[in-house]
Amino acid sequence: IRYQTLFADIEQFNEVQAKLFNDCVFSDASLVVSAPTGSGKTTIFLLAIMQELIKVNWPETEKEIRLIYVAPTRALCSEIFEKWEEKFSQLAMRCCEVTGETSVTDLAELEKYHIILTTPEKWDSLTRRWRENINFLMSVRLVMIDEIHLLNEARRGAALEATISRIKIGALKSGHTVRLIGISATLANVQDVAKWFGEANTKAYTISINSHGSGVVERIVTIALGEEESFFKVDAIMNWRLPGILERYWDGKPTLVFCGTRMCAENTVKYLMKNFDVGLRADQEKLLESVTNEIFNRDLRECVRMGIGFHHGGLTIGDRLIVEHMYRTGNLPVLVCTQTLAMGVNFPAHLVIVKAPSPISATEMLQMTGRAGRVGLTSDCGVAVILTRTCH
Repeated sequence: IRYQTLFADIEQFNEVQAKLFNDCVFSDASLVVSAPTGSGKTTIFLLAIMQELIKVNWPETEKEIRLIYVAPTRALCSEIFEKWEEKFSQLAMRCCEVTGETSVTDLAELEKYHIILTTPEKWDSLTRRWRENINFLMSVRLVMIDEIHLLNEARRGAALEATISRIKIGALKSGHTVRLIGISATLANVQDVAKWFGEANTKAYTISINSHGSGVVERIVTIALGEEESFFKVDAIMNWRLPGILERYWDGKPTLVFCGTRMCAENTVKYLMKNFDVGLRADQEKLLESVTNEIFNRDLRECVRMGIGFHHGGLTIGDRLIVEHMYRTGNLPVLVCTQTLAMGVNFPAHLVIVKAPSPISATEMLQMTGRAGRVGLTSDCGVAVILTRTCH
């Protein structure tokens, strides 16, 4: 099969992918999908891309074709770009990452690319003068929106809504069709979003969190303090509880600890360095010691040596990439991060601990706890532990 290289790393489609296969490949209908975290939603995008390539007989076609992937964070764009660049280069397709950290300011700079990975804010700014770039926009055949539940967020949702609306208006004015695929793990109002996409030609799916075979055991640990106690006091007490939780549940397997702020993440790491022994193997110690020479942040260098890292937006790109690689390869067993990472890179874990000294929405909580026991990435049931005040 001409496009089988897109799925070279997949032995067989899982239940979610199989259920959506026909609608992705044999239909032009737009899709809104709410499916569990870790159920292989990126493959759904690849199926939709394959359908577009089949339609134009790529690469023999002389038609222009552009496909847009929109994700909420630069980190997620970078992760998908890294995977897709190699896949699509084998089909003579060029990928381009366009985020706030790139210098692209005009759509004309993207004419040589076929697949563009971007954030809502960046694409919003690039397409505001859409009438001046109508030919470029007419070549857009497919728009894939990852984590589409961001539409419900007051701050980030506006840019995403403007982006999708402008795509719809541009298609209407120019008379061409754009297929929209929106996917989320926590979108409750799939029918409403489908209606907004265009009810007559949009299918909506909500797939049960239990239907794909992932097991996550949740534990809730309450901190008996009232609302009058400060955020930082509650957070410090939660740190005091962490070593015992780790000893009980982590079993030496990949662990994520989510914190509310950058400062809390770094303070949590400092506490664990003094009060928890990761028990690194000799080969891990040697490897981590060698990579510390490449780390810019002094505090990060010190904790990485002990097998504990932190990850947040205040780190340099280089430091973040080192931490991500060390965690994914299993050489950095414990990673403490801010809650924004739940919408960022694809970090699986056996154990997820959420420190919640202040209220967290159900959507955000599901994004974080859904990292535990992800399908195909951990072999057994995951554990999610939520630390919260009694009153929450």
